Amino acid sequence: MQLIFPSLNKTWTWSLLLFLMVMGIGCKQEPRTSSTTTTETPSYQPPSFQMDSAYQYVTDQVAFGSRVPGSEAHEACKDWIVAKLTSFGLNVIQQTFPAKLYTGTAVTGTNIIATINPDQNKRILLGAHWDSRFMAEQDVDESTRNQPILGADDGASGVGVLLEIARLLAQSSIPLGVDIILFDVEDQGERSGATETWCLGAQYWSRDPHVPGYMAKYGILLDMVGAHDAEFPVEDLSNIPDYNAQVAGHVSAIYLKVWRLAQQMGKGNLFVKRYVVG
Repeated sequence: MQLIFPSLNKTWTWSLLLFLMVMGIGCKQEPRTSSTTTTETPSYQPPSFQMDSAYQYVTDQVAFGSRVPGSEAHEACKDWIVAKLTSFGLNVIQQTFPAKLYTGTAVTGTNIIATINPDQNKRILLGAHWDSRFMAEQDVDESTRNQPILGADDGASGVGVLLEIARLLAQSSIPLGVDIILFDVEDQGERSGATETWCLGAQYWSRDPHVPGYMAKYGILLDMVGAHDAEFPVEDLSNIPDYNAQVAGHVSAIYLKVWRLAQQMGKGNLFVKRYVVG
């Protein structure tokens, strides 16, 4: 499989990094002392995202083979991700959990959680999944549909981006807490649309977060960010189960912040104002 990690993905991560820094700077601003006094906004240059590093992180994951839960490649890749995050000087938690796939297979999953500025109360969450699907049933080549996928795009690309962001944030000083969660057993669900068979690691974490009572201001999930000529539309939340207009409104506000930033950077052709069903 050819790995594709074009400038599109650098745009996404630059936008995300700049958004994090803007949010952090906003916390630093001092109130005005009088009607005639103004406070200069601290300037901050976002760190330089190294596309080659992120690409290499994707390559390294794919080199293990298909990261199907329960496989040797899955275990080896887990150890590699944990070691990489630890090498950045981050606190890393391995949250193991039992999972049963819709096929009846029992596996042990591991959510990998890295924290930046753990003492900060104001936090955001960045996520991706690090497992790859056990079969390529939608492959255009019918002869490979029973084989596991390598998941360069669907899994490894999001992890590669977040590893590079983790490295940069570990070297930066921002008054904001960031939790990076790499979910496991996310992509092993039933294609018929049985939603409860998907995202088993995220389901487990939502019931048992790594910090009791954990709250984040918002979360951003990076999934399939390595495709050639990909676009990022806005997700329509109105059809989700247990739809909550207030929650959806909060999520929409975050969408608008990120997409508006992309527009300001001249990247509106990538972060398109088109709604898709979630």
